[in-house]
Amino acid sequence: MMQFFAEWFAWRPYRCALVALVLSAMLFLPRHKTWAKICIGAAALTWWYLTYTEATTPRGFAIRIDFVFLSRAATATAIVALIAMALGWKRSA
Repeated sequence: MMQFFAEWFAWRPYRCALVALVLSAMLFLPRHKTWAKICIGAAALTWWYLTYTEATTPRGFAIRIDFVFLSRAATATAIVALIAMALGWKRSA
């Protein structure tokens, strides 16, 4: 999982920003319950922070401990947000 994450998102802030933008857009849709919006918002904030980190970290840093920990948090919050999107959908009465 870390190999995949590193190949797709390390040193590519535009890909991180795309995920963060999709999560942010989902946050403003009126079709999710409040607890689902909180989970989606937490995931969006994590991904925006990952975007900022990837955009401002110089290429000279060979060891990326921050990326290792932050990528796990971003993956975990994204999974929780996907589950929240699926389960937190408001049903029409």
